[in-house]
Amino acid sequence: KTTDTLVVPATTAMDAAQLAWETLNWWESKGRGDLVERAVVAITQIEAFTIPKTATWTQDEITERRYAFEEQQHARQLELGRRFGPRVGTVVFVPYDPALRTGGLFVWDELTPATREAYVRIAAAVAGQFES
Repeated sequence: KTTDTLVVPATTAMDAAQLAWETLNWWESKGRGDLVERAVVAITQIEAFTIPKTATWTQDEITERRYAFEEQQHARQLELGRRFGPRVGTVVFVPYDPALRTGGLFVWDELTPATREAYVRIAAAVAGQFES
């Protein structure tokens, strides 16, 4: 036994979510279904609403497209939640955050409050599995 807690990162991209699913399959194939049942899956939204530089949209069109984008992201989260939720212990969605765009090191205080809250929920889910 090499671990007692499994945190599986993913993104809202189809291939990344599939890789996370396959990671869970791998752990189960190694006889560690117990880890999968308690796993924490952290799913990061990787896209932000952007206006193309060549766009000539009116303010109403921008508002409409932003709303459609947000609806699409919400639907993707629901889909992933329905897929992963019954299989693992916790699913946490991490919103898109420009401070994480480049990857690598980041400054905690530069994250948006919603992103910090998501990471605190991930940490709490992991800490909740510590044995006394």
